[in-house]
Amino acid sequence: MRRVGLLALAIGLVGCFAAPTPTGPVFSSIDSPWTGRALTRDGSDTYSLVGSATVSAAASNSGGNTRTVWWDGSQSALTDEQSCATWVSETNAINQQGAALRVTNDRAITVTKNIYLYGTWIFNVHVWDSSGGTQLASFDLGSVFRPAGNNVVALPWDLCARVIGGTLTFIAWVDGQSQPTWGDTSHGGTVTLPGGWVYAGSAGFYTGHLQPSDDAVFSNLAAGPISNTPVPSGAAHTETVSPSAGPPPKHAPTYP
Repeated sequence: MRRVGLLALAIGLVGCFAAPTPTGPVFSSIDSPWTGRALTRDGSDTYSLVGSATVSAAASNSGGNTRTVWWDGSQSALTDEQSCATWVSETNAINQQGAALRVTNDRAITVTKNIYLYGTWIFNVHVWDSSGGTQLASFDLGSVFRPAGNNVVALPWDLCARVIGGTLTFIAWVDGQSQPTWGDTSHGGTVTLPGGWVYAGSAGFYTGHLQPSDDAVFSNLAAGPISNTPVPSGAAHTETVSPSAGPPPKHAPTYP
């Protein structure tokens, strides 16, 4: 791991951004047991969430900057918790997946795939409250997801993130490879949270920046108490794709 120099200017410009007032439920349909809400909303754009799980943007959406968190509504709020998932597929490289921790009605902590300048091998940590989102750190995992220094390894990818007290730690790896150990700095990072960010909330998942009709597919969803149970592994793969793979975005995203 190395802290990102590439995005230093971008972080300074867009590290904090405001959330517009929601205009109705962001999930027009959502399967049980999921509950979800918007972190930011592009007008009246909506997503749907089915199964375990596919998140889809409505074809009628007019933008691409809606960001959402979603979680199992039956789980108890916890202070120390973790979220793990496999990102199976996406329509467009600017579709953004991630983990969400300590989610409440107005707060959340996220670890997400960066989409700024299509630098998807970079992972960002944000805190969110009613005033919007603030970026705390970025981690360049190019040695894992962009080993040749050009194209990126295609999905599926795996991510686990956890919070224990005032510390957030995450690990990310290409599905089919060995799950790294917590604290492996080549596959993740650790962030000390600002004061006031130790509280009970729900552990779940993040999806954002879906263009109209885009889908982001997840599997192996596990969120709740701290656990060392490994994420189920898929078949090893080495296929690569362009960092900007997928159709050009119809609506310019805001970053990160």
